[in-house]
Amino acid sequence: MIKNRVLKMGFVDWKALEFIQPAELKELTEADFKKLKSSIKKNGFAMGFAVWQPEHKKLYGLDGYHRVKALLELEAEGEVIPEKMPATWIECKNKKEAAQVVLLYSAHYARVRDEGLYQFYTEFNLDKDFITELSMAELDVDTFINCYLNPDYMPPEPQAGAGAEDKLCPQCGYNLSKGREGDG
Repeated sequence: MIKNRVLKMGFVDWKALEFIQPAELKELTEADFKKLKSSIKKNGFAMGFAVWQPEHKKLYGLDGYHRVKALLELEAEGEVIPEKMPATWIECKNKKEAAQVVLLYSAHYARVRDEGLYQFYTEFNLDKDFITELSMAELDVDTFINCYLNPDYMPPEPQAGAGAEDKLCPQCGYNLSKGREGDG
């Protein structure tokens, strides 16, 4: 039987969270940090924290390390941030298990595909500006916008010999697979 590890949901003093995640665990570029801050400012706080509280003692953050940093900067810039934010309490036996949960929250088992994003974008009539604010490791947002959303786009160089595993832009035929590797 699959175990439900969610103990409860509620609100936490987000400034009091102590994170298990060390600063060095994940790389967040300055550009992506700016996107994160911009997203929170424009879209609100849309995903609660995951927390662990051993025996009703200190509250540890399992997810949300960079969001707290972004909230602190936004507050320093004059944004009004609520004192308490939503959270989900997760059951963990000990700190080692809590650390494993940190990695579970960092894992991505599915990747956004260009074709799937284009279908989703079209079906829900999303704004192009919203797409430019996204930061997904597997998605080259600029190439996606140029190839899928700009029918006049011309690829930087012709790509010949596309194999069966290569992805081609449906608008211009640009080899997205080879272009990403070769373009850096």
